[in-house]
Amino acid sequence: MALRDTDVETTGTSLQKCKVVLGVTGGIAAVETVRLARALRREGAELTVIMTPSSQRIITPLAVRWASQADVITDWDGDLTALNEADAVLVAPATRDVMASHLHGLQHGPLMMALSVARTRNTPILMVPSMHADLAEDPVRMTSSSGIPAGRPRSLGT
Repeated sequence: MALRDTDVETTGTSLQKCKVVLGVTGGIAAVETVRLARALRREGAELTVIMTPSSQRIITPLAVRWASQADVITDWDGDLTALNEADAVLVAPATRDVMASHLHGLQHGPLMMALSVARTRNTPILMVPSMHADLAEDPVRMTSSSGIPAGRPRSLGT
């Protein structure tokens, strides 16, 4: 049977039935969100996507909805029940602003709320930083990242 353009061929089961909240921020790496969402689905993940306003200037919610086959949260909504059922939160790309805001508990949008809920419930959080090397190597960012409690959140590439 032929696949529809929205279907993905399952290549693994490592995320089978895992409910993942995918946070997309305004780093230029947001252009890879379509590929990432489809790759997660190929491993069996069920996605809920939250896009920050700055990410929407780089990639459209329509494209992300197509790739994830899930509703895309772009603004405050009375129904954020997906946060109650999440097995993990993946922020990719994770901008310096989002990482610092999470560290300091700031609440300025649905993604920050999802991160706070995950922190409260000990839901695994994985952040994939996306920033220019000068920003990543800034001593303030390095000090801020070292203030993150052990094991929460995990950061790749720094």
